Amino acid sequence: MAELLIEALPAEAVDDVAQLSDLSGLQVNVGQELQQSHAAVFVARESKGTAALAYVVLWKVADELQIVDIATAPRHRRRGAARQLLEHVGSLRRHGFSCVLLEVRSSNTAARALYERVGFVELRVRRGYYSDGEDAVEMSWQLTPDSQTSATGAAKRRT
Repeated sequence: MAELLIEALPAEAVDDVAQLSDLSGLQVNVGQELQQSHAAVFVARESKGTAALAYVVLWKVADELQIVDIATAPRHRRRGAARQLLEHVGSLRRHGFSCVLLEVRSSNTAARALYERVGFVELRVRRGYYSDGEDAVEMSWQLTPDSQTSATGAAKRRT
């Protein structure tokens, strides 16, 4: 996939990601998240004014970023949109963030593999974390000066 436009989601474009939010299954209200001072939402588009292909909701807590939700439109999955969003998240190190945390369903092997490719490592398993009883894998990405470039290089080497 060509380089995408990654931008902060403006409040007036919340409806643009509402359907993607529904697909993630986490029922995160992106509009409410945008109103929180500790939250940030980034969206990936082919170009300015085009539909959102993917988005990520982050919480900023001290020097850490917590990925609350990340979703990609089904027809754009496995084409690099989520990877490019994660690369952007890694670039936020320049704003003083030292690590990124997330939880992912233990059965979501595709997402876990993507996270590992960009630099996440498994911390622990959280038993029965999800409402259906499935376990979550807690993962962490320690941001270093080369986090974005190493994620990009790793992805290019694997494609």
